[in-house]
Amino acid sequence: MLNLMKYEIKGSTKFISVLVIALILLSLFTYLTADVDTVGRTIFLTLLGFIGGNVAILFYFVSSFSKEVYEDRGYLTLTLPVSGNSIVLSKLIVTVFWYAVYTLIQLIFVYFILNKYSNLIEQPILTTILRDVNKFLLTPEFIIVALLGILDSIIFVMSVYFSIAISKAALGVKKIGKFISFIVFIAITVAKSYIDYLLITYLPLNITINSEALQENLTFSNVNLEMSTMTEALSINIPSLIFSLILFVAFLFTTGYILEKKIDL
Repeated sequence: MLNLMKYEIKGSTKFISVLVIALILLSLFTYLTADVDTVGRTIFLTLLGFIGGNVAILFYFVSSFSKEVYEDRGYLTLTLPVSGNSIVLSKLIVTVFWYAVYTLIQLIFVYFILNKYSNLIEQPILTTILRDVNKFLLTPEFIIVALLGILDSIIFVMSVYFSIAISKAALGVKKIGKFISFIVFIAITVAKSYIDYLLITYLPLNITINSEALQENLTFSNVNLEMSTMTEALSINIPSLIFSLILFVAFLFTTGYILEKKIDL
């Protein structure tokens, strides 16, 4: 699987490089134009770089997977002496890897932008935020919430891969298959949401997270930060969490099986 990951990284390096260059140019512009009168624009451009880049990475890898399933470029990958599960898992790991690289680069620019604002208003904004964020990141509550967020993101990607693979195996026709894969994805999303609702409603076995701990550890000095959305306790439904884990395993092995046994090259 390591060789598959190297192949995926090599194949996606060109696109990621273009994306990173765009991020650097946008971040440089944001940094150079950052001022006390342009705080709103600075925040907007920073969020634009983050959200836009993450969406672009997701679209690229979903598109790449679709091309390997529906087009001739998949012949090389799907005829390798490796399991379908390894192919899917390697793509997933590389996607997460590039997300991490992109996020790290943006955080570096955010650091410099915050440092500039600290100098502009002669207040230790950067030092204060770094201190409080460090406390925030180390809380068990944040770690749990972050892991659940990552799990949901991974299941989202896996549901897309599964939808593409099963539509190809069932129909095989590119145009119709891609449309059906979209319908399958929507159906899976709706079904998952409904099952989660049923589990939360009829099996209320919850773990309560102390959201006040998150709020207390994210109170910046010299910064007026409102966190009204975190005034109530956060609950994690155990049956729903188990269902999500089962769903991930099911998507992984089913998609791998389809790639290995059911795709006609």
